[in-house]
Amino acid sequence: HYRTITRSHHGAINHISCDPTNPEMATCGEDSTVRIWDLQTYDQILDFSARADAVVSHCYHPENYQLAVGFSSGAVRVFDLMNTSVDQEVLPHSGPVTQVVFSPDGNFLYSAAEDGQVAAIDAQRSFNIVRVAVTAEP
Repeated sequence: HYRTITRSHHGAINHISCDPTNPEMATCGEDSTVRIWDLQTYDQILDFSARADAVVSHCYHPENYQLAVGFSSGAVRVFDLMNTSVDQEVLPHSGPVTQVVFSPDGNFLYSAAEDGQVAAIDAQRSFNIVRVAVTAEP
């Protein structure tokens, strides 16, 4: 048996991930929100709204209390979860970001998108885009 704990997103949930250092998980959806959940109580503890920009993917930083989020606009934002604020924002893509992932050491953030590009972003310094790989046209 199961029970519904809470309902919060409106519409499709696009991605879910667990924090590697805290008992939390994040969900994001087409309702333009990112929600952080306590895995012990299943209570929602934070939410971020991106207004009209659908949230497509996200991932936790391996050490810092940050969440990188990819949006349908092609933007990648890094949220400081402790201060509930946007820490960084870059626009590496011209289409929806399908995946974001930090390197195991947290020094780089990689994003992939429907525009056929993979961007490498320096996550240690100024969040500059340091390299972009483009897929070949068929």
